[in-house]
Amino acid sequence: MSADNPSLLQPIVLEAVVARAIQPPVNSGDGDHAPRRAVTGPPAKQPKAGRALRWPLLIVALLTTHAGLMVWAAVVASRDPAFVVRPNYYRDAVNWDKDRAAARSAVPAPAAETPGVKP
Repeated sequence: MSADNPSLLQPIVLEAVVARAIQPPVNSGDGDHAPRRAVTGPPAKQPKAGRALRWPLLIVALLTTHAGLMVWAAVVASRDPAFVVRPNYYRDAVNWDKDRAAARSAVPAPAAETPGVKP
C-alpha cells in the first residue's frame, strides 16, 4: 500500500472513527464526580392507535366521496332529460362546417335597410 494514495487510507480512518464513536464513555477517575453516562433523553412516545389511522382514513374517505359523487353525476346525467347526449355526436362534429354553411344558405339574407328612411 502506498501512503500517497488517500483512497487506500479512507477505510482505515473510517474504521477508527466508528470504533471511537461506539466506545462507552470513560470515567474521569478523580472520584469527585459521578461516572459520565450517555445522554439518551426521554423514552420515545408511541403514537396513539387513533392518530396512526387518521391520514389513511382521510385519504380513503376523500376517494370514496369522489367516487360517490361521480356515480351520482352519471345517474343524474342518464335520467334527467335536460342532460342529453346527442346520438352520433362525432359525425355531427366532423360535418359541423358543412351543416352551418347549408343552414346559412337556406335562410335568405336580410334586406339592406337605408339609414334614416323608415316606412
